[in-house]
Amino acid sequence: MTGLRMHTQMGNRALLQRKSFVVIAFLLSILAWTHRASAQETRAALSGTITEVTGGALPNVTLTLANRNTGTSATVQSNSEGQYRFLFIDPGTYSLSADATGFAKYVQQGLTLNVSQASTIDIRMVVGSAEQTVEVVSTSPLLETEKSDRGVVLPERQLEELPIYVRNPVVLVEIVPGVIQQTQRFDLTPFTNNGNSQYAINGITGDATENLLDGAPNDMIYQGLNSIAYIPSVDSVSEFKAITAPYDAQYGRNGGGVISVATKSGTNKFHGTAYDFVQRVFLNANTYANNANSLPKSDSSLDEYGFTLGGPVHIPRLYNGRDKTFFFGAYEGYNQNTNLATGISVPTAAQRAGDFSKTFNSSGQLVTIYNPATGRNVNGVWTRDPFPGNIIPASMMNFTGKALANEYPLPNSNQNALVNWL
Repeated sequence: MTGLRMHTQMGNRALLQRKSFVVIAFLLSILAWTHRASAQETRAALSGTITEVTGGALPNVTLTLANRNTGTSATVQSNSEGQYRFLFIDPGTYSLSADATGFAKYVQQGLTLNVSQASTIDIRMVVGSAEQTVEVVSTSPLLETEKSDRGVVLPERQLEELPIYVRNPVVLVEIVPGVIQQTQRFDLTPFTNNGNSQYAINGITGDATENLLDGAPNDMIYQGLNSIAYIPSVDSVSEFKAITAPYDAQYGRNGGGVISVATKSGTNKFHGTAYDFVQRVFLNANTYANNANSLPKSDSSLDEYGFTLGGPVHIPRLYNGRDKTFFFGAYEGYNQNTNLATGISVPTAAQRAGDFSKTFNSSGQLVTIYNPATGRNVNGVWTRDPFPGNIIPASMMNFTGKALANEYPLPNSNQNALVNWL
């Protein structure tokens, strides 16, 4: 399973001499733009009003919003009514600063903006010199005041620390109040599309739930059920949000809730993970069925392994993407060896000797064995005689057939049952 995400912020830079690289960069930017244009918006927005101590609006204040991990920043100015707005912000941790002549610089650190969040921060500037700084340290989460939709965000830390069954990140949506799975599946794996299906939100049928991956539709119909088309690995997910209450107009293509997953992006530092989650026989407990039949532990094993890698795009002597261009990739493999506990019907010792006098069907009726050598036409009906006592004589039993029958194991449970070997 693989996933890849790249985003670019164009800034002022010298003209590159290699035209081929410019063409490639241009094509990548067009692809990124068309991807955003055709999808629901998963990026955040931040707005507010700037005033001075007496409450008057302050126009022409320069505001800068900087991403702590990537170094990218955006700058806007407040309008005549002191209002400002940052749009299309990738989820992450930011610092916000405001500069105005005759006022101390305003700085607020540690702002966390989540998927599809639209928050408001009103700023009150204090009279002072440019050398002075008023720093605000906020530990409370930002409130959404510009949109009616409500939901629960599961951030990266919860994805890393919460125990996740078979390391499928989407199953965590079931801890959100109001979310249930209508068709519970027990064959779930990290990539099971049909296992992640029919999530009903606040009583609305699961057929109306929309699945998004980085803003793009991520739905498919599998066996008649609304399912998730692609499930990213746990280590590649930044956060996801379950939108459970009144929905913003951009989610107009569905009538229920929304499960929106955002993948990670590269930063100014190279970072990654490598892992292998294992399951071995000597680490497992035996099953109840095996213990009941005095059988050893089943020979089953599991390896779920992979890696992630992200960082700035850097081509020596050609391009330095620090603070501008980043990459992130993920890979995951899954190898499982499982002995399923299944029941079958095998020939009993008596049947191998030709004795079918105690062979009954599910209704308790004797299964009659007919002698093929007695077949004849009686008044247009092909008729055969049953073996006396429902026992095949040893003289009529084929040597090869007996050898094949003896290749089956003997019954290890009720010999008279239809399913007699587990």
